[in-house]
Amino acid sequence: MAATLLAVMLLPVAAVPAAAPAATPPTPAQPRLLVLDFTAGLGMSPDLAKLLANMAVTRMKEIGQHEVVAMADVQAVLQVEQNRQLLGCGEEQCFAKLGDALGAQVLLVGNVTRLGGRAVLTLKLIESEQARLRNQLTEELPNDESELGEAMRVMSYKLLSLPVPELEKPWYKKPWVWGIVGGVVVAGAVTGYLVSRPPEAPDAALGTVVLDD
Repeated sequence: MAATLLAVMLLPVAAVPAAAPAATPPTPAQPRLLVLDFTAGLGMSPDLAKLLANMAVTRMKEIGQHEVVAMADVQAVLQVEQNRQLLGCGEEQCFAKLGDALGAQVLLVGNVTRLGGRAVLTLKLIESEQARLRNQLTEELPNDESELGEAMRVMSYKLLSLPVPELEKPWYKKPWVWGIVGGVVVAGAVTGYLVSRPPEAPDAALGTVVLDD
C-alpha cells in the first residue's frame, strides 16, 4: 500500500517535462574584408607589393575584427573581362562595385611608392556599400626587410583606429633571463677559480710557529 501511494505521489512530478535549456543567441557574422592586390609605383618592385599585401592579410586575420579574404582567393569568382576592368580603376566607387560583387563590406587597398629615396606605403580602408573612404594611412617603410612585418602590424591597427598593443619581447630578451645567465656565469667563474687554485702548504695553512732552542 505504501509503495502504491508513493508511486501515485511521484507520478505528476515525472510527467512534467524538463525545462529546455535557453537557446544561445547566434553569433553575429563578422563583416567581410577583402584585401586587394597592392600596386607598385614607379621604381618599386611588384614582389614587394605582393609581400606587403600578404602581410596585410595575416595581420588583419590576427586582429580578428573581420572575415579576411585575399584577392587571390576570389579570382575565380570574377569573369576575366570584369576582373580586368574593375582592377584597372582606382576610384572608391569602382572598388565599391568590386566589394559588392564579392560580398565584401570593407576593402583594403594598398600602394607602395618611392618618395625622397624612401619606400612609402599608403593604405586605404573603403566601405563598399556607401562607396566611402573610411580611413587612409601613409607611412615610410623600414629599409630592413625583416622589420616589414612589424611595420605592417602597427599600420593595420592604426588603419582600424585601434590602439597598437605592445609587442611581447622574445624570451631571450627579457631581463630575468639575463639575470639568471649572469648569476650562472659568476658562479661558474668562482668555481673555476677555486678548482684551479694551487693547494696551500700545510704549515702555511696552519700558521706553524718555529721556536728557537
